[in-house]
Formats: sequence, C-alpha cells, structure tokens
Amino acid sequence: MLPRNAIYFTLPAAGREPAIGGQAKPDSRSNPLRNILGLIDDAVCLLLVVLAFPLVILLIGTPVALLVRLLIELGQRF
Repeated sequence: MLPRNAIYFTLPAAGREPAIGGQAKPDSRSNPLRNILGLIDDAVCLLLVVLAFPLVILLIGTPVALLVRLLIELGQRF
C-alpha cells in the first residue's frame, strides 16, 4: 500500500493523458517565508560560487605558472 502523501502515476488509457494521484507540494506563493528563505539560499550559493571561482583559478594557475617559469629558467640556462 502506498503512503498517504505518495505521488504516483497510472498508465493512461488510449488517447488520454496520464493521471497523477496523491498530494502535490503546496504552492510556494502561499508561504512567503519559504520564498524568502529560498532567495537567501540562492544568494548565499551564488556568493560562494563567486568567491570560490577565483580561488580555484589561483590553486590551479599558481603551480602551472611556477612550472612554466621553471621551464623557462632552465631553457635560458642551457
């Protein structure tokens, strides 16, 4: 037996759209606090991505730049 809040699909009859049973999630417009928390969550994630992107460039780019500099120095000496 399915739980009470389960969403399940039934096979459609010929030429009909599938029926959706169960309870759907409530509309986010009905709860403004949930909407605001979602916006705050999105803003924090965006801030983390914006701050992490230069850090990743530095972590990857610094060893590459040092290796290229080492190769150039070795090439000039020999």
